[in-house]
Amino acid sequence: MSEPPANTVCAICGAELRCGAIGNGTQPDATCWCMTEANLPASARHPGQGCRCQRCLREAIAQARAASESNEH
Repeated sequence: MSEPPANTVCAICGAELRCGAIGNGTQPDATCWCMTEANLPASARHPGQGCRCQRCLREAIAQARAASESNEH
């Protein structure tokens, strides 16, 4: 079975990706790959920013966690 086609681009780097929430434009996919990732902390979210590719999402999560941990010490 082949990968579903890309339906958007990463808001950070511009890489093509498949957003499960967008799906085929009329029906969302059953799930999205990002739901298996750790949640992006609210402090790292920017309204209207859009989807991120796996690499950019993981980098944002790591940066937000590092910032949070440094604020705790």
